[in-house]
Amino acid sequence: MSAPDTNLEKQERRHKPSMIALRLVIAFAVLALVGFVALQMLGSGDPIAEELETGSAPSAAVD
Repeated sequence: MSAPDTNLEKQERRHKPSMIALRLVIAFAVLALVGFVALQMLGSGDPIAEELETGSAPSAAVD
């Protein structure tokens, strides 16, 4: 069985806004992932890891 009305041009026009929105969401997700990976590669921001890399003594006293 086939659909009674298969006007592809009409369907393409009706779905165009949805397809544009999906492309924008995918582009944003890719950019966010690239940004996240770049931030992770630039530095961890973890003071313990930085102390281990530099070889300095811990700054907090342990009781």
